[in-house]
Amino acid sequence: MTVIEEGMALEDLKIELLTDIAGDDGTDSMRGDISAKRKQFVEKLDLWKEQYDRHVGPLLEEAAAAVVVAVQDAFTPPSLWPP
Repeated sequence: MTVIEEGMALEDLKIELLTDIAGDDGTDSMRGDISAKRKQFVEKLDLWKEQYDRHVGPLLEEAAAAVVVAVQDAFTPPSLWPP
């Protein structure tokens, strides 16, 4: 699964968790389900964050640096360009 797909699955799990919390009837069974789902969400979030930081974050930083260079080049007069 890609980081994006995992992020979407994580979002679905978050919605399920919030829906369960909103419908909590106070029973031990419901609280146990919510607790288990919350634990699953936190574990998946930690794994997703590690993958994001390892794969996506560096690519975004590299792209941002390239944009900065392109903008600087676009606004630098030709007389100041290096030989």
